[in-house]
Amino acid sequence: MGLFNASAAVGTALGTFLSGPLVLIMGYLALSITGVAGVAISLILAYFVAVPAQSRNSVPPQE
Repeated sequence: MGLFNASAAVGTALGTFLSGPLVLIMGYLALSITGVAGVAISLILAYFVAVPAQSRNSVPPQE
């Protein structure tokens, strides 16, 4: 649980510091783009953590 809290804090800090310059350069559209990118990265990481590589490549046992 501590690692989760630490990673959430780092993500919040990075998002805060990076979103300011992006909004200055691209406008408020940058917030939507970074939000969608964050969700996509989270889904990709969750898939690879939740589904071990062995089960993704394995064939069901034959009876």
